[in-house]
Amino acid sequence: MLTSFHVGGRSKADIDAGGVLPGFDGTIVRDGYAAYQHLSDAEHAWCGAHLIRDLRGVHEQDPAGQAWAEVMADTLLMAKTMTEQAVAAGREALTDAEISRVRACYAGAIAYGRQQNPPDRQGEVSKAGKLVERFHTHRGMILRFVVDLAVPFTNNQAERDLRPVKLQQKIGSCDVLVGGLML
Repeated sequence: MLTSFHVGGRSKADIDAGGVLPGFDGTIVRDGYAAYQHLSDAEHAWCGAHLIRDLRGVHEQDPAGQAWAEVMADTLLMAKTMTEQAVAAGREALTDAEISRVRACYAGAIAYGRQQNPPDRQGEVSKAGKLVERFHTHRGMILRFVVDLAVPFTNNQAERDLRPVKLQQKIGSCDVLVGGLML
């Protein structure tokens, strides 16, 4: 519900210097930036819009060889629709059957992704293979919106709030942002 801005870099120390998130014990809907990981009092949820963009990027480069990415995107969008419908109906949670369906589709997409992206002879995985493993490793964060309907699918509101500031930076390189005001 709130968006906070501060000027600084992208390190753990810079994030803490913003003074908002240390000690926060709610849910942070975020991108995959690793510097947020130290905020251990909070629950973390991965922004669905960021994930969809990553999946589309992989799929568009090789539609036949990366069909798993489309399957995973469809799974996330199906889950998003299910949660939106549940909220609209006044429900507090998805049913066990609905959650099981999402988890089964998700696991199937990961298995398909691993099939399409085996390691090479040296045991290295491609960029797409690393994305598959990210989905496996961070399953809880990615599907948090499915098991907690209070968690939004995206952090798009924060990104919409940031867009005017970014636009101002592009068109007025001499302007300075101080305390949320453009000077």
